[in-house]
Amino acid sequence: MPRFNSSGLLCAIDGAPAAPACGVPSGGGFDYWSYWIGTTPPGGLATWTYSNFGPVSRAMTYGDVEAWRFI
Repeated sequence: MPRFNSSGLLCAIDGAPAAPACGVPSGGGFDYWSYWIGTTPPGGLATWTYSNFGPVSRAMTYGDVEAWRFI
C-alpha cells in the first residue's frame, strides 16, 4: 500500500523510501514522488512530461503511459 502524510502527500510506494522519509528537505528542496505522463507513438519511444496534477486528473487513451519517480 502507498503511504501518505497527514496533508495527503504521497510518501512511499511499495515501502520506498523507508519511513519516516516524507517531505524531508534535501539540497534546497524536498524529495518526493513525481508523476509523469508519457505518449508513445506507434513503433516509437515515449515522450515524458511532468504532471502538476497527478493521476486523478488524467484519462488514459491508447498509447499513453504513466510513471512514478522518486526525485
